[in-house]
Amino acid sequence: MSTGQRQIQRVELCCEELTLHCPFCGSVVFDTEPIDEDWQTPCAHTLFVADDNHLIHRSVRFDGLMQIEGVQTKDVDFGDDYTDGFTDKVFCSGSVKFAIYLFGRSGFGIYVGFAPDEADIIA
Repeated sequence: MSTGQRQIQRVELCCEELTLHCPFCGSVVFDTEPIDEDWQTPCAHTLFVADDNHLIHRSVRFDGLMQIEGVQTKDVDFGDDYTDGFTDKVFCSGSVKFAIYLFGRSGFGIYVGFAPDEADIIA
């Protein structure tokens, strides 16, 4: 954890359908309808996209923050946490994580983290 960095903020959403826009640029990053190959389209502000057991998208910045550069996704050690708890441990000023619990899909969780451009962070 870097000095002066703040832990990621968490927003929980429970819904059946959702279109999630990046809070920094407005791009659609996640859409529940339909879930196919294009259900997630990370923008430059997207730190990660994960489900309950897997990291689906990892940015270079996320890898650096979590000290997992060069580690294959399947080899990332979540410790005693699943991806939800693991991604709660991000320290990056201005970052926000949306924890999305989808009713009708067995409580399936999707976790999407965003951070502003480093140049836009006010110390």
